[in-house]
Amino acid sequence: MKRSYIKEVKTGESVLLKGWVHNIRELGKVKFLLLRDMTGIIQITAHKNKTDKTTFGLMASIPRESAIIVKGEAKANKKAPKGNVSNFANPEFIPLL
Repeated sequence: MKRSYIKEVKTGESVLLKGWVHNIRELGKVKFLLLRDMTGIIQITAHKNKTDKTTFGLMASIPRESAIIVKGEAKANKKAPKGNVSNFANPEFIPLL
């Protein structure tokens, strides 16, 4: 799969994003990761009941500014910050060392 840049993400597409962890928040059974690349910021959302346990647990342990790769399907979310943001179903996180 070819890499996508955040500003090019369209709803319904399967995408591969590479970037840096800008921020991580947890709100009960939902975790939010803001991923940043040179074109913008996008929100990655993981729901405890919809995301595998390893991925869900990994989100809390990724330090800010870590370089990661995220694969998933973009979904529209009007409540996400900065307007240019999507949710991801079944995200996969591949930490870069």
